[in-house]
Amino acid sequence: MRADLTAGPGTTLAGMASGALESLIADLAEISGYFHLYTADAPPGPWRPLGTLLDDGPAFAARIAMVAAHLGTDELRIAASVAHLGISARIWSPVVGALVAHRVLLDWSADTLEWKDALGGPLPLRLPSPTGRPVEDPVKAAGALYAAVEPLLDRLNGLVLGEVKLAPRLLWGNTASALGGAVRALASARPHLSADALALGDALLGSGRLRGTGTFTESAPGEAFFTRTTCCLYYRIPGGGKCGDCALLESKPRGRAR
Repeated sequence: MRADLTAGPGTTLAGMASGALESLIADLAEISGYFHLYTADAPPGPWRPLGTLLDDGPAFAARIAMVAAHLGTDELRIAASVAHLGISARIWSPVVGALVAHRVLLDWSADTLEWKDALGGPLPLRLPSPTGRPVEDPVKAAGALYAAVEPLLDRLNGLVLGEVKLAPRLLWGNTASALGGAVRALASARPHLSADALALGDALLGSGRLRGTGTFTESAPGEAFFTRTTCCLYYRIPGGGKCGDCALLESKPRGRAR
């Protein structure tokens, strides 16, 4: 069920009709853990502004080391890529889900978001006071969505590059892969939204530094498949294999390129 979207631009979602905020947040959480958001009723923290994660090189270096130990690799650049991909998925998924499933463009920034340090599973994210505005067409809001998300991704990429040596294009490929995962999850969980999810994904892939990072294919109507043009390096982990959207896969699903 979509939230009540009768309020005007900039409306605080918590102040909308009864149950609107609860409906939107709860509905996103049902898609997958990457779409989940905590709000005012979050478990004990400490919860910190997202900017503290995106600007703290030493803390992120420690996180990379923990990921490397968890993965069983001594190649820190691989661990950094995996950590980056997971955080990118958390940055994309809820705001894409809200736009496609509820026609709400959330206010999405390092100032509005909070995070909780945890290793394993999707990074906990919280919107203590969610705000946003209704939109009529998700695709027409793609530019505004990209403008909100790109600064977060840019800061995240800079954080990674400050700790390990990786190709910047690989990192933008990771962000595209994270977007592809969000679109695929939406299309799978909500088949009636697949066309909107794919159209928004296409529009975003044509935006800014996401251009040329990947393509969507429909193996059947509404069945989204994403292929990236770079590799996240996960295959270098012992027993890791290749991801489903990897550019190194020899065979890929056939279908209509979007």
